[in-house]
Amino acid sequence: MKSLFPHGDDLITHRNMMRVLGGVVVACVLFALGIYLSGLLDKHTLSLMNDLRGRIKQRYGVSTSIGHVETGFGSLRLGEVNVGEPTWMTVDRVDISVSLNPLSGFLRPKAMTIGRAVVKVPWNKERWPQEVRLLYEAIKRRGQTSDGSATGSVPSAFHSFVPQKLNVNAARVESADGDQTKFLGEDLNVALNLADRKMTFGARRVQILEWVDESFVGGDFDFKKEEVVSASFFSRLAPGEPLTWSFACEGKRDASLVSCQIDASHLPRSLLSPVTRWFGKGFSPSYRGAIIVDRSSPGVGDAPIKITLDGQLGDVFVEHSSIAIGVVGPGFLGLKLQGEIDLQRKIVRFSPSSFALSSADQQRGPATHQIIPVNFDGELSLQKNASSDSLRPTGFINADMPATECQSILKAIPQSFLPDVAAFRLGGAVQFQAAATLVDGIPEIKIEKGSVLGCEVLGVPEIYSSAYLSGPFNIERNLPDGKIYIPVDPARPYFAAYHDVPPLVRAAFVSSEDAGFFQHKGVELSAIIGALERNTEEGRAAVGGSTITMQTVKNLFLARDKTISRKVQEIFLAWHLDRTISKERILEIYLNMVEFGPGLYGIGLASQRFFGISHKDLSLKQAIYLASLLPAPVPRYRYFCKGETTPNYERLLRQLLDRMLGLGRITPAQHAMAVSEKIQFSDLERESACGSKSYAGSEGEVDVEIGQQQR
Repeated sequence: MKSLFPHGDDLITHRNMMRVLGGVVVACVLFALGIYLSGLLDKHTLSLMNDLRGRIKQRYGVSTSIGHVETGFGSLRLGEVNVGEPTWMTVDRVDISVSLNPLSGFLRPKAMTIGRAVVKVPWNKERWPQEVRLLYEAIKRRGQTSDGSATGSVPSAFHSFVPQKLNVNAARVESADGDQTKFLGEDLNVALNLADRKMTFGARRVQILEWVDESFVGGDFDFKKEEVVSASFFSRLAPGEPLTWSFACEGKRDASLVSCQIDASHLPRSLLSPVTRWFGKGFSPSYRGAIIVDRSSPGVGDAPIKITLDGQLGDVFVEHSSIAIGVVGPGFLGLKLQGEIDLQRKIVRFSPSSFALSSADQQRGPATHQIIPVNFDGELSLQKNASSDSLRPTGFINADMPATECQSILKAIPQSFLPDVAAFRLGGAVQFQAAATLVDGIPEIKIEKGSVLGCEVLGVPEIYSSAYLSGPFNIERNLPDGKIYIPVDPARPYFAAYHDVPPLVRAAFVSSEDAGFFQHKGVELSAIIGALERNTEEGRAAVGGSTITMQTVKNLFLARDKTISRKVQEIFLAWHLDRTISKERILEIYLNMVEFGPGLYGIGLASQRFFGISHKDLSLKQAIYLASLLPAPVPRYRYFCKGETTPNYERLLRQLLDRMLGLGRITPAQHAMAVSEKIQFSDLERESACGSKSYAGSEGEVDVEIGQQQR
């Protein structure tokens, strides 16, 4: 059927096309008008803002400059913003959204985003720019009031400009004292929500003073509660990596009470930096536990700060030349500490506290069942030294270890600290009670109760066995010219059997080196404590407190390093040696391996070298001379090469003879005869051994304390 309207469909299509074209024309006109009006608005807004900046500058001293302005529906973008004279902050752009509610806060900023800021302000608050001071006070006031009203010295106009939400993206934020940077944040992002009283932050790197330098750190603060602030902090090695440490803390607003839960696979370097000089740069333990800091004693502004720790240090590795050769670890230290710090009086007090040391079993992980538990308490204060005005610790520390299985103790200590005794199998238990008193930094240590003898050896490597030590063997020595081997073997020349050494000769060495040799159990604890006290007093290793047995095991089994590791092993092995072989055999080994000069080992060879005779024929004076060499055999060898002793050295020999007389080891007649005897060296041996060699050293080297000399 034909249409009643010829060409009707074409007419409808034509009308639709006209409508579309008309709409496009109107849209283009409106768009062009919008652009024109937006440009006018941008120019007008920039003019208004420049006028406002001038008024604020005149009234409040706030100086800013704005490169350009872009306006939108309820939004404003400022570009190329500089703040301060001279400029302390530059910003690529600032995006602001404003409230369009005519009934509440009309045109007040709701949110502000600061993009790619570069900030540098003085560290000293007194030198802050005016803009920083006003912003700081406005944020503080806004966070403290519930209705957002401004109070105090902050101008209401300035306060009303602070938005409810603030985001800062900063390329670099720096606070410096002159040329010295005190705070540095790189790629820093801060989001502040004043309405919810929350703040979050993150940074690629943060430096604070000289002791904080952390990467990829972040955290948040929650100020919702009236009197309590919640916060968390964390760090990771790289984006997307697991956290290296995290702190979840809650505390009062005035920081009078803060409690933190810590979960750290590696503690922050900033916390460890003060102790790395003692424990090595590799000291980076884990820690899981809690810490509470309480300084809320009522009515006392300078009250002591109470500290409570309850947690475990793990994966402890220590590297220090005075502790051991190489790295020691891993170790695990459980700590329960209660104490307080009185900053006003410079006093630290420990309430009853404890720690437990355990080590790692490579097959089973931390062997927490094998521990060394120790309880302690005490008080230390820093007081001025009367002579030097320096601060020295004074006070006391009490410690006790309950009965603990000896094998557990051995396994709880890292094998790298006790490499030479780690393979021992022990039975029995040990306990002790000790007290250390410090006066002017000098300790006085007392073992009030001890039971080391409760341990027994159940199994040892062959080299420490009675069969090995009772038979012939060689001792290896590393010298500059290569290795030498010292035979402790009756079949070899110059071997001095115990019963072939005259009793007075044996007495001379025992009196000089270890007067209680035949009475103690291989270790003389009082001598070690006395050596520790004297070394602390003199600030150097003046004496070592070693017995003849300790010197023997040191030369038999241990390296020549002066470390705590070697000393502990020396004490343990001396205790073991004393229980394994007789005193006579120990002294026999000692006399056949001890050094009397460069490359000169054993009393048999020394008797021949110095006097051209057998050890069986030594006189008392000759024996006391040989004994006098032991603390410094190489420097004192020069007297032999010179062919005579000096008056100063003769006084040392007289002192040793006096000691023997006082101990009842010789009679007055023997003493008088030895004093009158003149040391005569073998000229033939001297010319053959010394030739034109000279041995440097001062006469004063003989002026050392007799007995228990440095080892």
